[in-house]
Amino acid sequence: MELKNRVVDEEGKEFLALLTPACGCQSTNRHKADLEKDFHLVRSALATEQTIISLETKFPTFIAKACSAVQELTSLYYANPAVEGDACRRWIKAGAEKDADRRIDSWVENYLKS
Repeated sequence: MELKNRVVDEEGKEFLALLTPACGCQSTNRHKADLEKDFHLVRSALATEQTIISLETKFPTFIAKACSAVQELTSLYYANPAVEGDACRRWIKAGAEKDADRRIDSWVENYLKS
C-alpha cells in the first residue's frame, strides 16, 4: 500500500518508538523488514480504535511475537475476512466488539497455529 502511495501517514507518530523494540523480537532481518513495512497499521490502530482489519497473515504473527516485550501491542485487536470468512463479516456488522479472542496475540493463536 505504501509503495502505491495509498497510505496517509498522519496518525500515530507518537507510537513510532515502538517499532525498534518490536523489530528486536523478530528472528530474521526479513521479518524485521516486513514488520517495518506494515507498522503504519499498528500506529494507526493505536491512535484510533485499536482494531486492524486486514488480509495479512504474516503481519499479526510478527506483532504477536512482540507483545510480551512491547506491552502497548496487547491493546490491538485483529480480524481477517479471508481467514475467518463469514464469521468476520458478521462480527464487523455486529459492531466489532473487542472480544478477548480478537486480541492480536490470541487471534494468531486461534486462527494461525495448528
